[in-house]
Amino acid sequence: MKLSLPVLLLASLLLMTSGILPGFSQAPSAPVVPPVKRRALIAAPGSQAPAKPDTLSKNYLITFSTTTNGKPVGELTMLTCSPQVSVSGPLDSGPSPTSFGVAGELAEDEGLLLFTYNIDFSYPVVTAVATGAVAPPQAVPAPGFAQPMSASVQYQQHRSQGMLRMKIGTPYEVLKAAGVTYTVVISAPVEK
Repeated sequence: MKLSLPVLLLASLLLMTSGILPGFSQAPSAPVVPPVKRRALIAAPGSQAPAKPDTLSKNYLITFSTTTNGKPVGELTMLTCSPQVSVSGPLDSGPSPTSFGVAGELAEDEGLLLFTYNIDFSYPVVTAVATGAVAPPQAVPAPGFAQPMSASVQYQQHRSQGMLRMKIGTPYEVLKAAGVTYTVVISAPVEK
């Protein structure tokens, strides 16, 4: 039996696309992926429970406050029983607030607290600036006439880092700069 050329071409094409002839398959076969073994979520008997996080023996109330020339500016208070301390925010709600940030560690040591800290304060310095035409020094403004003013705000950066051995409830001045005093006090909160 003699096959015609078109029949032979069609037969070889069918064999190549079906994968019967090795090396001539146009569509590669997908790799076989073994099934995934899932681990049990329930702890096996005798295994250890997850580690308990480090905590202090009680809650402590930490208060950071600022005064300028003896006048209170504001404060930031946090409650924690964690040895790691981190807090930031404005100390007051004015238009140019003092911003504050602290990160550190707190440890109990024979009735005292050891407070290792890194504190950053950004304190606003507001100055009034006259706007408009400036009158000669000898001229006296007419009654009821006020010269237009605007405010200029610049921030002073104050930083402090160190370690304090603290008595519970005693305030400590951690930084004094340019008439600004920064104080920290750590106390045990009153249980209700």
